[in-house]
Amino acid sequence: MTKLVITATDDIPSTNICSLIKVIGTDKCHDSTSRMALNNTDPPSFIEILGSIITWKTVLGASATVFFSRLAHRLADDAYDNKKIIGEALFSPVRLFASAIVRTIKEIPRNSFIKIEIAAPIGVPNPAICFLDESEAEIAFKLSCVYAVGDMIIEKLVKVSTRYDSYLMPASILVSENGDVTVKCHAGSNNDLITFTISLLEPI
Repeated sequence: MTKLVITATDDIPSTNICSLIKVIGTDKCHDSTSRMALNNTDPPSFIEILGSIITWKTVLGASATVFFSRLAHRLADDAYDNKKIIGEALFSPVRLFASAIVRTIKEIPRNSFIKIEIAAPIGVPNPAICFLDESEAEIAFKLSCVYAVGDMIIEKLVKVSTRYDSYLMPASILVSENGDVTVKCHAGSNNDLITFTISLLEPI
């Protein structure tokens, strides 16, 4: 996967998707052309943006090692000053991406959201984080944290999938205000709740 793949529910206007692609860059993403049918006429509908770890690193444009160490260092200095952290030049690609998400959410049907997914290996559902009414700074901060630990998220989900013979439900990603990334999903015939947290403040 060399580009982000964008798809959506069938009620999202194509003009909104084209506009989003234009902002992100046609060299970095493309429309899958397929649309997901809604089971009813009510929201929520959504746009889904899917990319592999390598693709996300290309789109967000920073060295993984530098990005991770800088973000972790700043969180340790001032865990709650997210806007100050995101204001640094290093984070400009993720700020632009977050701006495109906010603008698109305002333009698409009410209560529609945008789902950001990391492509996982075959047999492992793609983990996702969703945005609906967050600010640009909040989205940029959360994307930065997910970006920083994306490899570890996939690695841990692969281990869980193996333990449960690939019986794994899609995982949701949550990010706390101090940069802790929590992943939740259900697995196995007993629908066990699986939860793990990766902290940027702890040595890996």
